[in-house]
Amino acid sequence: PPGQLLTEREPSVIRLASHIVRTPAPTAAYSGDVTGVAALRALCDSMPQAAFLTDAAGRITHTNPAWRDLFDLAPDHANGHHWHERLIPTDRGRIVGQWHAAITTQLPVDLQFRIRLPDDRTRAIHLRADRVRDLPGMDGYVGTVEDISDLHRVEAALADERNRLTGILDGTRAGTWEWHVRTGELRVNERWVSILGWTLDEWRPEHID
Repeated sequence: PPGQLLTEREPSVIRLASHIVRTPAPTAAYSGDVTGVAALRALCDSMPQAAFLTDAAGRITHTNPAWRDLFDLAPDHANGHHWHERLIPTDRGRIVGQWHAAITTQLPVDLQFRIRLPDDRTRAIHLRADRVRDLPGMDGYVGTVEDISDLHRVEAALADERNRLTGILDGTRAGTWEWHVRTGELRVNERWVSILGWTLDEWRPEHID
């Protein structure tokens, strides 16, 4: 769906762009004999993920329809820094600062923030971008954005449920432990440690191999 971030199994936008630039013939990603930045823009437009390009200063120079739908910005208002207008005020200073810091140092960008749309809806966003190098006609970043609002709601619900259960267990003075089999992480509460005759400061095992 629009806004879905490229998974680790899928080729990165940059690798796809590099392939297209070296193969000036129609492919599934775009049609026409185009190379360089034109090919990258064609690739961006063909992607189901929300994607964008910037110049060397971090100003957006191209967006695809999925990106514009996610930020609810018209094509003639999507470029430049207009996406900053969508940032929640409490997030704006931090995100703009981190964005410009990454651009200045030419480092990859990985940001999570919230936006507010004109109809007052809010969305949680995960943005990732990387510098494009050795691509004819391109000096800037290519990136994708993902709507992670549903994930945030699930995480908030799980946190509320954990807090509720913690309150119940604390009230019953029951000792509890949790072992995450895949990671080996071990979590215990203070009562469980005290039953074994220790304090939390004395408790050492936090991982089971």
